[in-house]
Amino acid sequence: MATGCFQWQHESSALPIDNLSVPHAFGQGYALCSPARVLLPNSVRPTQAEAIASVFTDTEKRDEHWNAAQAQGMTCQFVYARIFLPQFFPVAASETQETAGAA
Repeated sequence: MATGCFQWQHESSALPIDNLSVPHAFGQGYALCSPARVLLPNSVRPTQAEAIASVFTDTEKRDEHWNAAQAQGMTCQFVYARIFLPQFFPVAASETQETAGAA
């Protein structure tokens, strides 16, 4: 099933959130990598051309700017992404039951 720019694959394990299970998803694509070896997460796209276009938005000078960036050490890397719902304050099941009984 295609969603956005990724072909998602769902994992069988899931995070419990309010008695709902939301499975993790995985995707793959390309992302730009800075000369300092830092991936630019907002550049992840299904093709290299789209990843480059996401950062270098001026269509007339895109090739010129990309060539200059490559000369400085920027690359376009194949990446996998794991998408999940964050749990900032996880609560153990026993604590949830104790709180529910207090009301």
